[in-house]
Amino acid sequence: MKRFLILMIPIGKIKHRLMEKYLPTEKSVVITKDTKCLVIGPHPDDETIGCGGIMLKYPNNFDCAVLASAGCGKDKKVAEKNAEVRIKEFNKVMEKTGIKNYWIFKTFGVPPMYREIKRNMHDYLKNLDTKKYDYIFIPHPNDGHREHKYISRNIVKKILRHNGYKRGLKICYYGVWTPLMGATHFENTEPVREKKYKLLEMYESQNITVSYPDMADGLNKYYGGLSHANMKYAEAFRVVSVRQYLWGKR
Repeated sequence: MKRFLILMIPIGKIKHRLMEKYLPTEKSVVITKDTKCLVIGPHPDDETIGCGGIMLKYPNNFDCAVLASAGCGKDKKVAEKNAEVRIKEFNKVMEKTGIKNYWIFKTFGVPPMYREIKRNMHDYLKNLDTKKYDYIFIPHPNDGHREHKYISRNIVKKILRHNGYKRGLKICYYGVWTPLMGATHFENTEPVREKKYKLLEMYESQNITVSYPDMADGLNKYYGGLSHANMKYAEAFRVVSVRQYLWGKR
């Protein structure tokens, strides 16, 4: 009866909010006071492009870890200096979001930095207590950046298998370089749209050739149109069980 009455509501945005609150599905993201979430970003700015809105809406529920600072350069000193710039930018962005627990791990050199990322595995295992989280957000496995794929398909799986996880853990895929297909949850980000835009502006080193604020804004507008809930701006996630993520089992 409750479902029938909600589905009869003609205003899409109100219908969507009521369904999220009273009729959540296993493929929705439901955040309550005690919900614990971890966003894993491959590089500084990816976490904000993919999940900046939901982090801004629920800063007390989120931790954030960026696995590769991605300082690029053929000269080692230049590459390391670029990594330090990106680390400083990330730390400032996290302070602005209000998130209390966050980590960024230094990598620098010539892309792709698979060896650098693998070299940090000990630090990932030491710092990321994955057993306490209800949702872990990661790039979807077919994202267009090769290091994003590597982290999603390999590194996060190794962390979970070593450090453990809650029985009911849900993995939430998000897109950065390739739009997410098959989204099961749309998070309305219109209330924090301007704040997210300003966060991405803080990544000054990355906005020289590409406007990441504009890119993310367009992506969120596209997702809003796909939401079927009259959202102007949204972030999109595909929610799967940890069993499905690790072994392809539902």
